[in-house]
Amino acid sequence: MSTFAWNDSYSVHVHQFDAQHRKLFEIINSLADAMRVGKGEDVIREVVGQLAVYTRTHFL
Repeated sequence: MSTFAWNDSYSVHVHQFDAQHRKLFEIINSLADAMRVGKGEDVIREVVGQLAVYTRTHFL
């Protein structure tokens, strides 16, 4: 179950960027899913690391 669901209103109508934005949603949702079952603390470092790497990819 996604806490943050992608929808077309977020689209910038550039396939590459929309795909990257969807990936960011997936990463954030992995943290939300873990938090929902009481495992947020177990995955927070990994998720923040993924976000750091992926935002560099996205903005460069």
